[in-house]
Amino acid sequence: MQYVFRAVLPVKRWRRRRPSAYLVALPLFLCMVHGLANMGSDSASLRRLFSKELQNRAVGHLATQQLQADRAGLPDGEFWSAYAALETFNQCVYAPYARRYELTVDASPTSRLAAKAARLLFQLPPKHYGKILLDGARRHTERLKALIDLSPAADRAFFRYVVEQERIQILASEKVRVLDFSGASDILRGVVERHATAGFHECSEGLHRKSEAEG
Repeated sequence: MQYVFRAVLPVKRWRRRRPSAYLVALPLFLCMVHGLANMGSDSASLRRLFSKELQNRAVGHLATQQLQADRAGLPDGEFWSAYAALETFNQCVYAPYARRYELTVDASPTSRLAAKAARLLFQLPPKHYGKILLDGARRHTERLKALIDLSPAADRAFFRYVVEQERIQILASEKVRVLDFSGASDILRGVVERHATAGFHECSEGLHRKSEAEG
């Protein structure tokens, strides 16, 4: 009987202490679960927003390639040529990050239709399409800012570029509205020139070779 009592006693004491141990462990466990849930939520939000941006860039790339040809020799032809060069540069810059997040820079069927519609829309006089570009870039820039906070540290420099190039489009669109096509072109070309030496050299070289081939 004594052996049974001695064997049971520590168990009873341990059981008495057990609720307090749970009280300490439970908040830590809940914090861990909450943190993991937030990580998953942030990752999903980042991927969803980046996917939308990739399709936005795909529309821009297709539309500007066509508009560059449509507007050649016209007063705003230089602007569309610079815009097309920026979007071609962006396709190259975005591609490795798209693969990293299991996405694509290729246009979806919906984006292809949107590019055709944009091509028609931008046949409007520059003052009108300049405002459309400006309003769209402003709205999109506000949405894109979340990418910086959601992104992992290793990718943050890229997502800062994503936001920066959209902000630059705001500045260029403001120039278009006052018919300063040369100024708008210089702003867009400046993005490529600045980032040619900031980790995107290969994309800049590819763009230069493409330009020489077309010339």
